[in-house]
Amino acid sequence: MTRSSSTVCFLVLLAVLIRTYPSHAQYCYNTTGNFTSSSPYAKNREAVLSSLSPNVAALDGFYATSKGESPNMVYAITYCRGDTSADICGSCVSSAVQDLVVKCPNQKAAYSWGTGDPPCFIRYSDTPIYGILQTYPTRRLYNVGNITMDQDQFDSIWRNLTQRLVPEAANGSSKRKFATGQTELPDNKTIYSLTQCSPDLSPNDCASCLSEAIDDYDKCCRGKQGGVVYKPSCIFRWDLYPFLESNPSPPPSSLTPPAMPPAPSKKIGKGTLVAIVVSVVVFLLLLFVGCCYLRRMRAQKKYKAVQEESGVSEIASLKSLQFDWDVLVAATNNFSQENKLGEGGFGEVYQGRFPNGQEIAVKKLSQRSGQGVEEFKNEIVLVAKLQHRNLVRLLGFCLQGEEKLLVYEFVPNKSLDYFLFGLFHFIGFKFIS
Repeated sequence: MTRSSSTVCFLVLLAVLIRTYPSHAQYCYNTTGNFTSSSPYAKNREAVLSSLSPNVAALDGFYATSKGESPNMVYAITYCRGDTSADICGSCVSSAVQDLVVKCPNQKAAYSWGTGDPPCFIRYSDTPIYGILQTYPTRRLYNVGNITMDQDQFDSIWRNLTQRLVPEAANGSSKRKFATGQTELPDNKTIYSLTQCSPDLSPNDCASCLSEAIDDYDKCCRGKQGGVVYKPSCIFRWDLYPFLESNPSPPPSSLTPPAMPPAPSKKIGKGTLVAIVVSVVVFLLLLFVGCCYLRRMRAQKKYKAVQEESGVSEIASLKSLQFDWDVLVAATNNFSQENKLGEGGFGEVYQGRFPNGQEIAVKKLSQRSGQGVEEFKNEIVLVAKLQHRNLVRLLGFCLQGEEKLLVYEFVPNKSLDYFLFGLFHFIGFKFIS
C-alpha cells in the first residue's frame, strides 16, 4: 500500500469518528496482582471465561458466575447491549474472551468492552464484583460533526431526553436494565439515545453510573452530533440517527452535514443535497474498506515471507522451552529399553522422570527419518499452538548434534494411549502393543 493510500484510509477513519480514549478494547488491572499459567487461578479463569459465551447467549444477554475457592476464586460478569441478538451477543463475547486472554495473560482482574459494534462487556476479578458499581476505566467516543442549531436550545432538549431514560433503565429487572428513547428537534432532526446498566446493580447505583456517564460526555464533547460513553457497569449513547440493531442503517435525511453557504447563482435542492451527501459517504466508506483490505493482504504476504525466510530463528524464539541433553539422558535412564513406550517411522518414544518427580514422554527423532531442522521447527511450532486440555502438553525440545527430541507431559494409566496415540499418530507414530 502506498503512503498516499494509507493517508486516505486514516483521513476517512478520522472523518467518521474521533476517539478520546485509547483504542484498545480491554483494560488489565495490574495493581491487583498476577498469576502463573500453571496455577489454580489460571485453571479457574479458563473455566470461567469459557463458560461466558454459551451462557450469555442463552440467558437474555446477561450472565454472572464464579469458580474455585479462596484465594484462587475467580468472579466474572458479562452482558451485551440490550438490542443485540443472542447470536451476535454470543459471538461478541467469544471474540472478546479470546482477545482478553491474549492482551491480559496473567492479570488477576481485567475488563473488556469487546471488539465489535454493538459492544459486549466482560469483567473478571479475584474479588467479588456482583452488585458492585465500577465506573473505571471510562471510554469516550464522539462524532466530529458539530451541532448546527442554537446550542443552548439543543442542550435543554438533549438533557431532558437523557435524564428521562436514566430512571427507566435503573428501574429495570434483575436481567435487563436497558432504556431507549428519541425526541424531535426544531430543525427537523431527531435525537436517539440509549442507557443501560449491568443488571446486577441496584437502582441507585445504576442511576449514579448513568448520570456520571452523561456528565462525562457533556464535559468532554458538548456541541458534537453524537457519541458514546462506556464504563464497566453502564453505557450511554446518543446520536442523530437510529443506531439500534432493530434499525441500524441511518436514513439519508439524518446524514445532513454541517451548514454550508448557498451558491451565489442558484440554490441546491434538498433532494439533490441529500443524494450528494449519501453518495459521498458511501464512496468514502467503500474506499476505507478497500484500503483496509489491501493493507491486511499486504501484511499477510509480508508475514508469510518472514516465516519462509526465518529458518531456525523460530527455534531461537523458543529457547525457554529447550532442555539440556544430559537432563533427558538422566530422566530416561540413558534411553533404556525398559523406558521405551513406542516407535515409528520418525523414531522412538521413552518414558522419563525429572528429579522433581514429574513424569515425561520423550520423542527421539530417528536420524534416518529424513526430518531436518526445518521439519523439526515446524513440528514444535505446530504442537505448541495445539495446547488444549484434551491434548498432551508440549513441555519443550532438545537439540544435541544430530539428535532432535521433543518432550511431552506423560499421562499415566489408561489415558496414556488415548492421548499420546492421537497426537503421535498425527505426527507419524505407532505404539508397541
